[in-house]
Amino acid sequence: MIYRDFGKTGLRVSAIGMGCEYVWTADEKQVYDLVRAAVEAGINYFDLFVGTPATREYYGKALKGIRDKVCLAGHLGCIDVLMFPVNPLFNLLPQDTADARMKGREVKAMTEEEKAAYPSKQELYELCGKQGVPIVAMKPFAANRLIALYSTDTAFLLTKKPVRSLEDLKGMKIRCTSVYVNSLKALGAVPVVLGMPDVYMSLQKSVIDGLICDWESVSGFRLYDEAKYATTNVPLGMVTFCIAMNQRAYNKLPQEAQQAIDANSGRAGSLWLAKRFSYDSRNL
Repeated sequence: MIYRDFGKTGLRVSAIGMGCEYVWTADEKQVYDLVRAAVEAGINYFDLFVGTPATREYYGKALKGIRDKVCLAGHLGCIDVLMFPVNPLFNLLPQDTADARMKGREVKAMTEEEKAAYPSKQELYELCGKQGVPIVAMKPFAANRLIALYSTDTAFLLTKKPVRSLEDLKGMKIRCTSVYVNSLKALGAVPVVLGMPDVYMSLQKSVIDGLICDWESVSGFRLYDEAKYATTNVPLGMVTFCIAMNQRAYNKLPQEAQQAIDANSGRAGSLWLAKRFSYDSRNL
């Protein structure tokens, strides 16, 4: 692991840190295992984004006995560290333009005077360097090479018996991922968190009465054998997939192999996968 001076603090932190925003639903054991694995890998910078008491307690227990080995960012307010997300929407556009796009408003071209009013990121980096201000970039996949991002089509409810009302759904055991647990409970169903490889047999043995899924899953796992009814007029979101490659493994490949990966990565690879796993699945 590479370690760097953390501004004027006198601390040395790992070049790769652990952001905790994406594990706020994890249980105590998951947090413990994750933290211990990160420390073993040499990571000593943890951003405790989530402020819920239970989550903070889990991290406290996970860090017991090793607290002196790590640095914690607690989001309590600071002027000595610059933190920003690596997100094109915010990093490549002025604030008002990004805000307008997010809210669906018309984006007007800026005048030269307006453009000059926004300092470039390069100028900001240079200023931080001169002032000894460390920069923390919230950048998932920083240690890897991002190949493609794509999502499934909109999820729906697939069940063994028809669901035409909330009363029909009440008490039904519905397979889902953890993000749907609270939503299913609110609708009166019984959420069952289960891996996809176990779904077919669980339907067959009536361990579950249905699941939240997309058309590609129905076809790929032959779920239509056991569940004949689809409720599609209640959009239940979608699942985003990421394909990433270890950067060091990529660097060891011959140039010809790297060029082949590059030609099918980024926008081109993402669109190809999105078409086949999302758009084309509507024909199934």
